[in-house]
Amino acid sequence: MSKNLMRYKVKPPKHEPDFVSLEELPLSDYENDYAGLTKQQAAKRFWAAFLILFLSGFLVFIFANRQKLTYENIINWVQYEMLSQSQFKGTGYPVSFVGSRIDCGNFISMGNYIVYSSNTSFVTLNSSAGEIFKKQIRYHQPILKKSDNRLLIYNLGSRGFEINSVNKTIYESETDDKIITGDISLNGTYALVTQAEGFLSKLHVFKDNKEVYTYYFLNDYINSVSLNKDGTKGILSGISSNSSSLKTKIFLFDFSKLKPVHEYEFDNNLIYDIKYLTETIAVTIGSSSAYHINLNKWEITERKYDEMLLTGYDISTDSSSYVLSLSRNGDGRACTLMYYSAIINMDKAISTELKISSVSIYKDRIAVLSQNKGYLYNRSGEMLRETDAGNDSRQIRLYNEHRAYILGATEIRQIDF
Repeated sequence: MSKNLMRYKVKPPKHEPDFVSLEELPLSDYENDYAGLTKQQAAKRFWAAFLILFLSGFLVFIFANRQKLTYENIINWVQYEMLSQSQFKGTGYPVSFVGSRIDCGNFISMGNYIVYSSNTSFVTLNSSAGEIFKKQIRYHQPILKKSDNRLLIYNLGSRGFEINSVNKTIYESETDDKIITGDISLNGTYALVTQAEGFLSKLHVFKDNKEVYTYYFLNDYINSVSLNKDGTKGILSGISSNSSSLKTKIFLFDFSKLKPVHEYEFDNNLIYDIKYLTETIAVTIGSSSAYHINLNKWEITERKYDEMLLTGYDISTDSSSYVLSLSRNGDGRACTLMYYSAIINMDKAISTELKISSVSIYKDRIAVLSQNKGYLYNRSGEMLRETDAGNDSRQIRLYNEHRAYILGATEIRQIDF
């Protein structure tokens, strides 16, 4: 029987693709992608890559700062930062402030500006002491609260309040009852806590200057309030009247709900301030402890002062951080700086021998005022610079990595670290 020869015929090889693995090439054949290009072609490729990287970084910056890049903020930056050297140029610091008294809490840096409310006036100055805005106020005890480009001023123990930007008054009004405390959010929503007949406190929340939320506190005297960025939530602290001992309460509100969503009570710690650091973390500064609050889980962590004396503190919502000055001696000397950042979850103790009376945070820098000298630290605890601040120095406000405003007895100064 004959064999089928086709079964044993060798088939031709299939066509192989025209490529060679880079692993089989010598390094010199591909180490320079631009070797075959002209200088003009190489330059075009370089600038194209640079443009892509720049646009990517710019878009990340825009996304991260999307809530601050409002039309008003951009106009203010062009008008008062770019043009301030010519149109609003001042004679430089030191400069006397308007009025006879500025309370330390009413001395605030906003970008390169210093904004203050004295017993007679609200004033904005730029970095050359140029006067951007000034108006007379009629509040016997003004309290100033800021959020980005908005400032709330209310008359503590009275009814008047107003909303300002750095260069104008936006709204003025009065409440029906005397004001206890207040705050303003990034989008302009603001809250005022007042007295109320038959109750210890009453919370009012306003959006576009219309009251959108009200809550009555029967047994709690609210002394501090903080709103989140979009004004949809708030955290409050107050003193409870239900006990013979000092009881402090914290309340978390979602303004879409009728009642607080969370409450927490603790003993023998008077709360001075409460603030959102991020949308999910808040901090309270008390007389004997600070508390970190995880708002999502409603977990509260106490940071005890260990019987040290609180001599100063600063909370920065821009960098989501805060710093406490705690003295190991009863006279305020030998202070330890307790620094916390919610963004990088950093908790740092910085020991000093200074008698610290004022502290200020800007990004990763911490400035302190001690016996008429200014000291600059980084958040790792390294002391970077010291400089003279003046014999009557009362408060320090950093406005960039190496410059600060100083509030004196009758004037405002600048120092350079």
